[in-house]
Amino acid sequence: MKKFLCVCALILVGVGFVGCGGKKEQALKTLNDNVVETRNNIYVGADENFYATFTSGERENPYSLDGVINEMVAFGIVTLGKNDNSKLNSDEYTFVITINGEEKTGTLEKSPFDNTYSADIGVNVDDNAEISLKVSADGNNFEQTLFNESKNFAITKERAIEIASETLTEQINNLEQETDQSSEVLIKILKDYSGETNRYFWYIGVISPDGDTAGVLIDTQTGEVVSKKV
Repeated sequence: MKKFLCVCALILVGVGFVGCGGKKEQALKTLNDNVVETRNNIYVGADENFYATFTSGERENPYSLDGVINEMVAFGIVTLGKNDNSKLNSDEYTFVITINGEEKTGTLEKSPFDNTYSADIGVNVDDNAEISLKVSADGNNFEQTLFNESKNFAITKERAIEIASETLTEQINNLEQETDQSSEVLIKILKDYSGETNRYFWYIGVISPDGDTAGVLIDTQTGEVVSKKV
């Protein structure tokens, strides 16, 4: 868990925010109005060798943390990794994902940050999608149905945003006064892959055009703020 929180601390440090001014209500309005990326759900599956996730939502296009809120487009990110977080042998792998009976194929490419492989298929699904994934990697065939883990979250995305606005009211207001450009808000779902826990977290981060940041990591079951960058 400590290792995971250290990684999350790096994420929090790397994300910032510029906002409006005023009280908790204004901070909440800032978070809701200035979203440039939001992850709505996460589907998961695993076997004895690999785990896979599919997370979908919307992000601005073009995607640029520049203080300008652009039109939002759908995304759906397929991710594959080893259960022990060890390296795979190739730089990319072909996959087949089936969503509500419709097959899509693509190529998973290695992340520059860790040992996972991912691809964006440009699809935002609802919480009742039927999803399965097939990947052949290093002599192993991964074929699993993915289940919507976010359906089990006690803390909804909307409640997480409220918690973030309550926790970061002062920081949001201070950042909002920096320039007359918009703040930009990122909403993500993160999992502790350290092997120490099975916890999921909402990450709410805000970025100012000047590069200043604020963010919180919120337990999806308890609502606890487990990490904060101010």
